[in-house]
Amino acid sequence: MSEISKTERKRRAQKLHKLSETLSELSPSQLNKIPLPESLSDAFQSLRKTHSNGARKRQLQYIGKLMRMVETENIERALADITQATLLDTRRFHQLEDWRKRLLCADEAFSEFLNQYPSTNRNELRKLIDAARTHDDKAHLRLLFRFIAETTGKQPRN
Repeated sequence: MSEISKTERKRRAQKLHKLSETLSELSPSQLNKIPLPESLSDAFQSLRKTHSNGARKRQLQYIGKLMRMVETENIERALADITQATLLDTRRFHQLEDWRKRLLCADEAFSEFLNQYPSTNRNELRKLIDAARTHDDKAHLRLLFRFIAETTGKQPRN
């Protein structure tokens, strides 16, 4: 069995450092979905409480040291699942945003929406569109967005 080259060790260390930084950017609920040993989980919690740049850097180095002792395949797989779910939520959100913009700007989008979603309460939709156009505030835009999300069944997760 041959010894691992210095270049390969550096490559692995950089990969672990990048993985650590990515994990540190996750929300607490997302991080809880990652199968981490208790020591790593505690280290990430400490990092979240650290505000000084120097202390954050030291804590990330400590996390990197802990990461060298852990098999990362399951961590990477769970991170990929979270990333995929986030991309799906973003796509859903943009589809809903597009519908809202089209409904507010073009009258033909109303009939197109009704054709695509025939069970839509057309009176409620018309009322929400008119209110959003008239009042032009966030509350009415939000109500229209929620209605579209419920009708299309494409609600982004929180």
